[in-house]
Amino acid sequence: MRILPEVIKNLFRKPFTHKYPYQPIVLPHGFRGDFSWDREKCVFCEECERICPVGAIRVDRGDVKKFEVDMGKCIFCAECEKACPKDAIRLEEKITPVEIERSRTIRKLQ
Repeated sequence: MRILPEVIKNLFRKPFTHKYPYQPIVLPHGFRGDFSWDREKCVFCEECERICPVGAIRVDRGDVKKFEVDMGKCIFCAECEKACPKDAIRLEEKITPVEIERSRTIRKLQ
């Protein structure tokens, strides 16, 4: 019978959830969300690939320089952002779009 007072108390409280998308979600300062990369700033030093703890970043310094991020593996730790000497990588304060298919989680940036 200890649960009955809790039930009655919660009947008159506001809900803890947001009514998304009708109410906007306020993200906290420092939120690590969507991944962005600036090709003009990048020197393809591969430091981000070396520092990534889960191996989500792949840098190819061949004839056609490529930069790939597997957003399915990324844990949003921001170690790549800290390690980048030219500030070419940023984790922005916005929510990352969700992909259902595994093949679509890899972002090939050129």
